[in-house]
Amino acid sequence: MTAPMWLTAPDDLTGHAAGYWKSLAPRLWRAGRLTIDSAEPLKALCRLLAISRTAADEIGRDGVTIATGTGSRRAHPAGEIMLKAQRDAAALMHDFELAP
Repeated sequence: MTAPMWLTAPDDLTGHAAGYWKSLAPRLWRAGRLTIDSAEPLKALCRLLAISRTAADEIGRDGVTIATGTGSRRAHPAGEIMLKAQRDAAALMHDFELAP
């Protein structure tokens, strides 16, 4: 079975999101869980996974807390971003029958 042209990474996905597409799309298509009609939800999933990864990288670089202007420390805002992206991605992963 020849892969359709739309299976290539969409132009509007860049960086990590494009990498996730290149990893997931062919596998999901071969398994019959990706069609042209479900390409947009997969793009959303790839973006969410990329957001989570970028936030995790920031936490890895800066630590889980950051300094405030008053010299105290508070939770890194990337932590909340990462957790929200992971929660949102989990629902889409379920739709594509991917293990979270």
